[in-house]
Amino acid sequence: MYNSKGQVACREHPGVIETQRYLLTLWHASEAARNQISLKTPVSYFDRVRIRQPGDTTFSLDPHIDNGSVERWQDPVYRKCYKGILRGGSAWREYANDAFDVEPRLDAVQDMYDNSNQGSIFRAWQGWIAMSKTGPDEGTLRVLPLLRVAIPYIILRPFFRLDEDNANEWVVDLDNPEFPGSLL
Repeated sequence: MYNSKGQVACREHPGVIETQRYLLTLWHASEAARNQISLKTPVSYFDRVRIRQPGDTTFSLDPHIDNGSVERWQDPVYRKCYKGILRGGSAWREYANDAFDVEPRLDAVQDMYDNSNQGSIFRAWQGWIAMSKTGPDEGTLRVLPLLRVAIPYIILRPFFRLDEDNANEWVVDLDNPEFPGSLL
C-alpha cells in the first residue's frame, strides 16, 4: 500500500526530486555531522497512506508538528536546536539563521514516551501525498511557512497565557505546567 505505482511515480517525478535537492541545500552541517547523514541525497520516507472522504473523522489528527512534542523542551540536546530562541532578548529573531543546523538534531531524543507513531529517521523535509479528493476544511494539510516567526511562537507559546483582564494581550506565565497541545 505504501508503494503503489501512483505513489512511487509521484515520489520519483523529476520535479519532486529537483525540489527535494534544492530544499536540502538550505541545511548546513559540520564535517562530523556530514559523516553521519547526506544532505545531497533526497530520501523518500514512507509514512502512511491516507485515503479519506470529506467529513471522515477516522484517524483525524489535531494540529501538530512531527518529530517530538514536549521533547523539544525536555531533552537538553533537542533544546540546542532552539538555543537562539530560548536565549532570551531579541535572539529569537536570529533563529532563522540557525534553523537549518542539522547537528543538534542528530542526537536529539525525539520520543521520550515511546509513542507508537514516532519515527527515528532524520527527515530534512516532510511532504504529503494524499490520494483523497478534499477541499478546504475537509482534512487538508495546513502549513505555516513563515519559519522565522512560526517556530519561535511554538517554542515560546507555553510560557505565555492570555491576560484575564484583556483577552487581546499576552502575559508571561512561568508557573503553569501545561503545554498547549500536549497530552502531559
